[in-house]
Amino acid sequence: MSIIANSLFTGVADRVAKQAEIQSTAFTQSQAQGTGKFYPRIHDGVGVGGNYDVENAMIRSANSLDNDTFSGVPTANFWASAYSDFMSALETHTQSEGATDLDDFLNTSGINVDPYFERVYFVCKGSHLDARNVFMDTPVELGVVDVISSGVGTFTEEAVIGTGTGKVDDTNHAAAQLHAIPQATISSDLVLDMSVFAEDVADGRVLTSRNVTIPGGTAGGTLVSIGTSGVDKFLEVDSVLIAGGTTSDQVKIVSQVERIRAL
Repeated sequence: MSIIANSLFTGVADRVAKQAEIQSTAFTQSQAQGTGKFYPRIHDGVGVGGNYDVENAMIRSANSLDNDTFSGVPTANFWASAYSDFMSALETHTQSEGATDLDDFLNTSGINVDPYFERVYFVCKGSHLDARNVFMDTPVELGVVDVISSGVGTFTEEAVIGTGTGKVDDTNHAAAQLHAIPQATISSDLVLDMSVFAEDVADGRVLTSRNVTIPGGTAGGTLVSIGTSGVDKFLEVDSVLIAGGTTSDQVKIVSQVERIRAL
């Protein structure tokens, strides 16, 4: 027996994530009242002198639809029913091949999963995955570099992607590829000497540095990789030293979404 291939695991995990996204949207839409929920339609539809046999036959089931099926957390109830066996099978398989649990498998294999997969996993298994194993599904603006004059400027930190430790939550996710994005054409070479936090297996995160040059003539909106594209991933930008540049240059530091979920 051999462990599931990374490409196969990623494919089925992303399929779960995309299905869950579609299902979540559908349940949200189906909860909308529109022109009336089931109970008031049946109850009020009878009216004075109407056919109460209709109400007697349907009122309880109508009330159940309003208050059980399409209220509260129907998506979670559906996910638990639909995906529990599959989630258990995934985790049991990885454990049979030596992993302690799914987090251990993800850490060892280097796979990060989509947040929607993690939500389904939580519903089925009752525990969250580690933040370092769940990527952000939307770009995050970590901060802004403003050039005051050549070689002089400020860095304003706005957000972090994660801490490198703990379970996933709205503000704690896996490290991501970062880009420096000039907001207008750069007139002369701008060099950013960046102190950044990367994930570290032993300590959660470790402070390191990356030097980024944005050549003169670079158009606004161009994505300039921080570190080696597809390899270097970071949790936070701690500080930025500036060399070169022109007054009023502005560069935003933004994370890249690791993958787009798909069926």
